[in-house]
Amino acid sequence: EYVNAVKHLISISEVRVYMEMRVLVVLMDYSDQLHVCRGITHRIKSEDSSRIPEQILHIIPMIGPLHVSLNSRETFEHSKDPEVRYLINLLDNIVLLVLDFYPIIFHSGNWQAYIEAMFCVWAIFYQYQQKHYNKLLLTFLSDVFFWISTNHSISQALVGSLHVFNDYFVENFHSSLRQQIQESNTADQIIIEL
Repeated sequence: EYVNAVKHLISISEVRVYMEMRVLVVLMDYSDQLHVCRGITHRIKSEDSSRIPEQILHIIPMIGPLHVSLNSRETFEHSKDPEVRYLINLLDNIVLLVLDFYPIIFHSGNWQAYIEAMFCVWAIFYQYQQKHYNKLLLTFLSDVFFWISTNHSISQALVGSLHVFNDYFVENFHSSLRQQIQESNTADQIIIEL
């Protein structure tokens, strides 16, 4: 059936000429890919005796992102399995937030997105009982809302120049320092080594 569909497609002269010089990427679901791949394999093994047109070798079956998304939702969206729910939360929330937070949200200077992300980070830290960080973020958010409500000058500086409040250099220095010293070093030994 699939081979007949390919033969019918290739019988159109424009398609046949196109597929002699180029490849045709076709978005398909699993069963369609399976049958087309079987046709391709049969053509490769049996060559002309397969009676499958050579142009089938120029078809690249590929699953589309929408199909993956719909199937994933259909399969997992209403699952009550805690492991599945944990994995969905990890992929939907935590991974995206971690990947986007510094390079995209912070560097863009988008204050509203930054505050929303801080709430999300706080929720993650709270959920996973990150000692001190859940309190630290609440303190930061409390300070920010106080500054905004009192129209403090720091709130305007944060909103207008968020990217300036960058701790990259401090964190980079700490990483470099940790690689060069041992935990047992005293402050004086660290100063001498640097």
